[in-house]
Amino acid sequence: MHKYLNVTGGYLSFEVDRPEGRPTLTARFHDVDGEVLYKETFRAE
Repeated sequence: MHKYLNVTGGYLSFEVDRPEGRPTLTARFHDVDGEVLYKETFRAE
């Protein structure tokens, strides 16, 4: 499902990890000063 974000400038960052051997992808949207405004983590099933 698409989630609406009111983008006002900034950047995206991504992190791939394997906590307890289970792959995860974390996406973060940061404002222009680097503060995280939105974070979503996706886990492999």
